[in-house]
Amino acid sequence: MDGPVTPVEMDRLEYFYHSRSDSIRIEVCPLADSTLHQLLAARGYRLLEFSNMLARPLAAGHRTEVRALDDHITTRIATPAEGPLWADTVARCFAGHMPITQELIDVVSCWTYSSIGSCYFGYVNGEIAGGGSVAVNACVGLLGGAGTVERFRNRGVQRALIAARLEHAARAGCDLAMCLTLPGSGSQRNCERHGFRVAYTRAKFVLD
Repeated sequence: MDGPVTPVEMDRLEYFYHSRSDSIRIEVCPLADSTLHQLLAARGYRLLEFSNMLARPLAAGHRTEVRALDDHITTRIATPAEGPLWADTVARCFAGHMPITQELIDVVSCWTYSSIGSCYFGYVNGEIAGGGSVAVNACVGLLGGAGTVERFRNRGVQRALIAARLEHAARAGCDLAMCLTLPGSGSQRNCERHGFRVAYTRAKFVLD
């Protein structure tokens, strides 16, 4: 985002993926230099999806008022030993009725290994109903890795998890919180209820 992108830089990026026998996936901020768009088109990349990056300011001692939630919905931070349980829970939320793949488990598990991340469980009547994570770096809290088990949806589990993670970020000294959602999704609406607003729309490109 600070100047033109050169073919040599693209070659180096593509080599990183090709040397690992993987498809190339590039997520592009609209503030990127236009030379990046030209290189993507010239090299045959195709648009895969859009996503919204949302942000909101945080103040020290931030507390979130969450209304109309079931009194039996609670949240707590997962212990390091509960990483596999948390990853399995969130993977099941993302997979829905589809089988859980090892690739999905591996992607979700990245949050449990992060040195700057913390994972939260959401409960309904003491039963695990979902999970979410928050990573803290340079006074920014990034909310991610969130999902609700299907039979517990539409009861406020995600709103409770958002509130808990915002307070976590505030306690860690963050003055900005960010999250990523699919445009127009329930996740975006939940985040907007907590003061998030769209900062920009991100495009993901892929080259098989």
